[in-house]
Amino acid sequence: MRSIGLQPTSSGKDDGAETGDVMGHIIVADGPFDRTVRKMLAKGLIVSWIEQPDKLADVAEDDDGEVKESKSGKRVRYICPHGDTKAWAKHGAKLVCGEHMEAMEVNQPTPRGYRDITPSAEEADSAEPAPEA
Repeated sequence: MRSIGLQPTSSGKDDGAETGDVMGHIIVADGPFDRTVRKMLAKGLIVSWIEQPDKLADVAEDDDGEVKESKSGKRVRYICPHGDTKAWAKHGAKLVCGEHMEAMEVNQPTPRGYRDITPSAEEADSAEPAPEA
């Protein structure tokens, strides 16, 4: 990139690292790229583009090069009803505490901490059955 007048940068600034996983470039003033583009623009070349936010930092790929879906916000916290054991897993996972051999309960974050969202036996018994489709 440097040989054509583009300075690699990891931060978008002159002092950014020249190597990294997410990179951009800065046009070197009076470098080969800058001079060539100026000549083309002077001859009437019109360049159209749409500036879009950098999405490279948010995209993850698996070993096959396919984009992986973000797991952010898709896990819930489980706790053992008898102990201090905690785990994170997909909602609906059937987790068992290895120490007490009891099913772990779902806890969801609230602004002031976590609360149990597993329905009690009374709530489960009094819940109205889902209407048939």
